[in-house]
Parts: sequence; structure tokens; C-alpha cells
Amino acid sequence: MLIHSSRGDWKPLAQRLESDIRFKEVGVSNFNSNELEEYKQLIGHFPAYNEVEINPYYTDVSTIEFCKKNGIKIIAYGIFGGKYNAMANIADFSVQYLIKYAAEFADILILKPECERHVDEIIDIV
Repeated sequence: MLIHSSRGDWKPLAQRLESDIRFKEVGVSNFNSNELEEYKQLIGHFPAYNEVEINPYYTDVSTIEFCKKNGIKIIAYGIFGGKYNAMANIADFSVQYLIKYAAEFADILILKPECERHVDEIIDIV
């Protein structure tokens, strides 16, 4: 289960999720190192995952390094640049390059192809 934003009052949700045996692991999305430290102070340990955007135009390397140092697995989203930039990013870099770029930083990749041709490229790469 992912807590999808550090905005708002996420703390009661984190406490409920961590104490609920139905959830094997709890992660977060777009938490920076300060928010991850706050999570640890509240719960007693870091979350299992942090989902962050990773592509050549946006990669928060310092947060990723913090996560790696503290055993937090990285889930990469926005690999192709999101719905507004994907076609341009794929044209600039290629599907293969964008996947390899994100894989350098992340443990898990979320691939969201923009068209059927990209699905075929992804299958060939994987």
C-alpha cells in the first residue's frame, strides 16, 4: 500500500496502515528525505518503498541516494515523461534509453506506454 502524497495529514493513515496486518509492506510516493525522516520518527522505521518520478528531465538524485542508503526501494514512474511529454521524450531519447535510464536508479519500473508500438518496443526490451 502506498501513501500517495505527503500533502495533507498523512500521519494517521501511516499509523493505521502500519498496524493493519492486511498490508505486508507500506510505501510512500514523492516523499523527500525530510519527510522520510519524519515517517521514521512516527512509525519507528522507514517505509519499504518511495515512488518517484525518474526521467532524463527530472530525477531527484539526492532523495534516491537517501533511499538507497536507508534500504528504501525506489519505484520509478514518469519514465517516459508523463502524458504531456512522453511522445517528445521518446522521440528525443528512445524507449530503450528511457527504460535503461530509469533502471539505473530504480528497483521497480512503472511503464506506461503511450501507444501500441511502444508496447511492442517495451516487450522486446524486457
